Amino acid sequence: MKRTILLLFVATVFGGFLAAQDAPAAEDSGPFDSPEAFRRAIDVGTSLYELNMATDDMAQLEAIAGRVLILDGTAANITVYSEEPEDFYIELELVSGRWDGVESVQMFRVYVVLDDPAFAGLLAERAPRDPDPELILRSDRVLVAGRLVSLAEDPEGRPVPVLHAYDIRALR
Repeated sequence: MKRTILLLFVATVFGGFLAAQDAPAAEDSGPFDSPEAFRRAIDVGTSLYELNMATDDMAQLEAIAGRVLILDGTAANITVYSEEPEDFYIELELVSGRWDGVESVQMFRVYVVLDDPAFAGLLAERAPRDPDPELILRSDRVLVAGRLVSLAEDPEGRPVPVLHAYDIRALR
């Protein structure tokens, strides 16, 4: 079910984006003429864990940065800096975790930058009285499509990947 949602999401969101690129394609074949062409442009296999582990390897980060990543995780923090169209800017901290034995959990994060006014009304720092069912709030599971653009540091000084978002959806 998750894979079906993911593939529908990718096909819908990126069809127009990728069709506008200069790569020649056969008539009526759509933006991808083969699974390999899809895999060269879209990365559905990299997880938050793998992305965080790649922060120590610049060659691996550069390879990842060349493709659109599809990541899922939990919205740990949402900071709305401006919702004005001319300087719209929201940051989302997307996290996931994995058990390390039976007593501790490792947490992996990525900072997601949303700087297009098209994202207005999709995320909020606090829940309004009567929230839209599509509104993304803290603790929601989300699916993000975007490109790796840089590394930042978390409060403990560890490197954190920064993703520029192309689209985002709540997973419900």
